[in-house]
Amino acid sequence: MRIIVGKINRDNVKNHWNIEETKDFCIGDYAIVENVNGYDLVEIIGELLTTDEYVKEVVGKNISKNVIQVIERKKLIKS
Repeated sequence: MRIIVGKINRDNVKNHWNIEETKDFCIGDYAIVENVNGYDLVEIIGELLTTDEYVKEVVGKNISKNVIQVIERKKLIKS
């Protein structure tokens, strides 16, 4: 199981989302993720690798929300 740690911009809240093994990203990129009321944009600040068996021990809850799309930082931030 691959999980991103992301920071929601509006609240500065950190949370976790499932990400497909095949999606590439770098720390500092952004992701559109499923959220309680739809979707949100988060900054990717970390990555966790675990198994379904240990996910609760690692993040304190089951991960049920997913990354929809990864957006490279350079496409959102002007130089």
